[in-house]
This record gives sequence, structure tokens and C-alpha cells, in this order.
Amino acid sequence: MAKILAIHHDPSTLDTFSTLLKDNIPQCQLITAPSGPDGLEKAESERPDVILLDTWINGMNGFEICKQLKSEETLKHIPVVIFIDSKTGEKDHVEQPSLNADAFLRKPIDKTELVTQINAMLRIKASEDILRRDKDLLEGLVKERVQALGVNEARYKGIFENTINAVAVYQVVDNGEDFIFVDFNRAGEKIEKVNRLDLIGKRVTKVFPGVGTFGLLEVFQRVWKTGNAEHFPIAMYQDERISGWRDNFVYKLLSGEIVAIYSDETERKKYEQELQESEEMYRMLFEHAGFGIALVDPATGRREAFNKSLYERLGYTYEECKNLKIADIQYDDGPEAVQNRMRMILEKGSLTFEEKHRTKGGDVRHILVSAVPIRVHGKQLVQAISLDITDRKKAENALQESEKRFRQLAENIQEVFWVVSPDWLDVHYISPAYENVWGRTCASLYENPQSWLDAVVDEDRDLVTSYLNEKIKGDLSEIAFPEYRIVQPDGSIRWILARGFTVFNEAGEVDRIVGIAKDITTQKESEKAFQAILESTVGIIGQDFFDKILKEICNWLNCEMAYIVEIDNALVCHPVSMILDDHISTNFSFDLAGTPSHGVFRNGFRFYPEGIQGQFPEDTRLSEMGATGYIGTSLFDGAGNRMGVLGAVSRKKLNLPEKAEDVMKILAARVSAEIERKRVEREKMQVEAQLQQAQKMEAIGTLAG
Repeated sequence: MAKILAIHHDPSTLDTFSTLLKDNIPQCQLITAPSGPDGLEKAESERPDVILLDTWINGMNGFEICKQLKSEETLKHIPVVIFIDSKTGEKDHVEQPSLNADAFLRKPIDKTELVTQINAMLRIKASEDILRRDKDLLEGLVKERVQALGVNEARYKGIFENTINAVAVYQVVDNGEDFIFVDFNRAGEKIEKVNRLDLIGKRVTKVFPGVGTFGLLEVFQRVWKTGNAEHFPIAMYQDERISGWRDNFVYKLLSGEIVAIYSDETERKKYEQELQESEEMYRMLFEHAGFGIALVDPATGRREAFNKSLYERLGYTYEECKNLKIADIQYDDGPEAVQNRMRMILEKGSLTFEEKHRTKGGDVRHILVSAVPIRVHGKQLVQAISLDITDRKKAENALQESEKRFRQLAENIQEVFWVVSPDWLDVHYISPAYENVWGRTCASLYENPQSWLDAVVDEDRDLVTSYLNEKIKGDLSEIAFPEYRIVQPDGSIRWILARGFTVFNEAGEVDRIVGIAKDITTQKESEKAFQAILESTVGIIGQDFFDKILKEICNWLNCEMAYIVEIDNALVCHPVSMILDDHISTNFSFDLAGTPSHGVFRNGFRFYPEGIQGQFPEDTRLSEMGATGYIGTSLFDGAGNRMGVLGAVSRKKLNLPEKAEDVMKILAARVSAEIERKRVEREKMQVEAQLQQAQKMEAIGTLAG
């Protein structure tokens, strides 16, 4: 029966220990000592398997008691667990190398942690007792074994000094419903931003509450039940404390403990890992690691040892790979380059580099290699850990191609494309169109990210600044600046319409703001001109209306001719009004066939910026006036039937303002309405004339009667 010596001044604590051990480790005998001298005496007489020691026992310092225990040859092998109180500064003693305590537990003592630690210490003590009892008979074998373990430990340490993977060891509880931490390496501490002392003995569901949703807890349970190792592919883990992409490999030890080896794919950084396990754990890690591991003879370039991941990645069998030299699988480098690299590794002590490997099938794989010198059985070797980064390279190349296409687009559009920080204090990118629209250099904006505001006219600057400050402090989900004006260095005014949207990083935080600023000056001028046309024709009807609207169209489009014609069902044209070189005429006619008007009447809106004569060679009037550009739209009556054409002709290339088609159609609707009004008026006059004639005839009949 194992013996546990508890040196503690508090009887209630000793009673708690007794109950805890009876319930959880019934095969143990608890021996108590209420003072330091009594504890030292019982340690000598009882020779316990584990000593539990408080830091202060009836006036005697527990750390001094530990030193005395460890200084005695007969007692120094007994594991000592010291209870410390971090709030009182006792944790400072933990860093003293002369203390030699085997473990520390923080107060208040967690029962699960205590039981876990005692079991661990008992296993250590039992192993050490067996080794000492068999020392005389197995001394030679032990020395040989220790030497072999030393080689394994060297390999093991080398791997974890260069690996980027985290390793966690778990013990099953509640019949597989949950798992508690037994060990956790340094790489894991860095990845998860935790201290292993805060994890040991804790449930994985408490430390990482999202492990169930993540799906990893189910993998733990399957591996524990079946003993079959599983790869849990890359997935996003998230809880209230931490989040990130993880790639897990899980397997089961002969002891029943579960080991999870995983990498942080979020940052793709290299982390050192530290495991203190036996040769079995090293061998399992070596064989099941998701990256290549090899021990290479730098003199010959041959692998002394390598794992399954390496030769499977290359497409070879183990026997085939064993007969290959490093140079045999190189895509770019020959034997001389490989030898030079081996020499650099030995000289520098470590080397990280990229190279290309050719697989058995002829494929080329991009490999990231981290190599360090290592001595095994006195022989100088190089330990190389290799990671296949082909997919990452492809992603990088795709990103570069995407960025190239982005720049080609951004640098050739008329709109100003911009990328800024969330506070608008840094400009990450500004397209060349900025120089055309703002009249200022891109370099000036990079140097002073707020200088674009200096160009905003005084009347609009407060409005723009207020909106900008409101967005910086508030909701950035939708960014739509009010329309504003800027003044270029030459004094010209430009209207700007700016829109943007937010880009988030992997943590869900706003990383940058992307947007487009568009010069809408032409649109504004078009709207202004359209409004002027409408206002200038208010209150005008009849022929004056038609003449006025044609003059305004010529001014708006900067053209020489505009016309309105009615077209009846027989496709006969009836002139309404025409203006040519500022002269108004209603006495004109033309055959519809072969003219632009015919195409407009049949098909609706038509626009030819230039080359109109070539499009309609039969229309001799176009060549007579030297026409180049044309625009026209159909006229419709209230029933939706085509009734005519509104058109304009230019002797030079016709450049349309913004929304010209919409404006022409609106004007056409006004013209159509006025034509219909005149039709109704004519019909009314005809009816009245007929009525008057009838009345005259009736009067004549009365007189004659």
C-alpha cells in the first residue's frame, strides 16, 4: 500500500486530505505530521511515497523543510508537492533552482488537481523504486537503455525545438464525457495565451468551452473508445476568450491518455513544443506527425531515419525512400547545392529555407524546411522538419495575380478608388484618377491623408467633415457621403459622389475602408441644363413651345439642328418645327424611308455619336448639312402609339451629357403631350365650326318656312 505523508498544521485540512484519498485513491495510507520536526522524523521512519507540504507549519518554513528532505540521500527520491499561495509572494520560491520540489499547487487547492498530481507522483515514485531495486541486476541494461532514451530524448527535443505544433495530453473523466489536462507544451501556451499551471487538472470543456461546438470533443471520445487515431481537419475554434483556425491530430497512448497534436493555422507561425513523455510518445508523434521528419547524414546526403508523412508526400514506399539521397528528389538543386546547404546548417547551427521536391509521379511540391545539427550515438546528423507549402504558394500566386488585376482595373477607371484605415488617418491606396479629379498628386495624399479635405469648397467642408467624424465614431457598415464640391488648383469646380464599405479581418474587426469617389460634374451640369429647359418652357404652349424647346435642345447638346415631326399611319411626315443654325422653320418635308427618323420611329431611342452619313447614305440632307452625330427618340400618344420623332443633328462628334437618354425621353413626353393638346384643340374648333354651320342652316330653314 502506498504511503502519503501530509505535513500540515491544520487538522481540518489533514482530515480533508484523508477523506479525499479514501474516496479517490483508496489503496493509499495517509500519514500526518502537524509540525516540521515531526514531519522530518516520519519521513525518515515511514519512507512515504509522496510528501504533501505546506509552506508554513507551526513556525517552520516549508521551503526549508523541502531543502532538508532533498539533502538527505535516503529521502531525496521522494516526490514533494508544495502548496503555495501566489497572493502572498510564495510563488517567488518556485523559481529557486535549489528548492528541488517536484510540483507546486496553488491555494485554495483544487481537489481534482491534487488527486491528479498525487497519482502522477505515485507513478513516478513507483517507477523510481523499481529502478532502484533492480539496479544491481540490471545496471548494464539500464545504462544501455538510458543511452537509447537519451538518443530518443535528443531527437524528441530537437523535433519540438523546431515544430510549430501544440501538444496537449488529457486524462478521461466521467466515463468519456469529459477530459482533463495532464500536460501541455510551450507551443500550446503561446498559441492559446495560457499558463500550463492554470490548465493541469482542469476540464477541457471549462478551459475551452467551445470544444463541443467545434467538434473536437466528439473526436476525443471516439479515439478514447476505439484507440484509432484521427485527423480533425482545419476548422475555426471560437469562444469568448480566444478564436482561431486549428488543425488537430488525436491519438491514444497505451496508458489510456489522449494526445492532441495541433497547429495554429491562423498565424502560421512556428512555435516550439515541449513534451516530456517516454519513447512511446516520441515514436507515435514521429510516425503520425502531419509534416516530414528526417535525420540526414550530412556527409552522404542519405536519410538515417524518416517518418511516414515524408515518403507518402513524395509518393514513394518506405524501401524506395530509404535508398534515395536528398539530391535525388531535388527539382532545382544538384548534389553540390545540397552539400553546400548541409555545410551552412552545421556552421550556423540552424537554417530555415524553401526548396522544391519532385515526387515519384513527377509533380513538383514546394517545401519549407527547418534544419538543425544533432548528434546521435556520437554521429553528426542533421534533423530536418519539412512542411509542404504548395497550396500556400498557389494561394500566394493567386493573390499576386488578383492584386495585379485589381491594379489594372483601379488604375484605368475614371473613378477614384481609395483604401484607407478605419480612422481615415492612413491612406493604403489611391488610384491615379485622383490626380485628374482632384488636380493633386497621389504622393501628396499619401504624405498627408487629410489633404483631400483641403480641396472641398468652404460651403461644403463642414458638412463633409461632420459626416466623416460621425462615421469614424459610429457605424461604419454603410458609407455614403453627401454630394460635395471640390476646387481644383486651376479654380474649376467639380462635383463629387463618394461611397465606401468596410473590410473585416479574421477576428471580425474593421481592418480598412474601401471606396470610390466619382466626378459627377457632367451629371450635375446635365441636370442643371435639363432643369433650365423645363423652366424656360413653363407657361409656353403651341408653336412657341415647340420652337423654344428645340432651341434649348441645341444649346444643351451643342448641336446645329433639332426637329419635331408627326408621322401618321401611312408613314407620312408632318412637320411641327425645325431649327437649323438658329433659324426656325415649319415649312419642310422629307421622305421617311432611309432616314434616321425612320429607325427611331420603328425602334425607339437611337444615338450615333459620329458617322451618321455612313449609316444612312440615302438621306442626302445629312450630307448637305455636313452631319456627323445624331440623337433621336420616339413620340407616343396617350394610348402608347407612336406618333412622331424628336431628333437632333450635329456637324461634329456628338458627346452626350449624363442621363441624356432619360432627358430626351422626358422632353419627348412633353412634346407629345403638347401635340395631343393641339390635336384636341383643332378637333374642338372643327366641332364648333360644324355646330355654327348647323345653327346657320337651321336659322335659314326657319326663315324660309
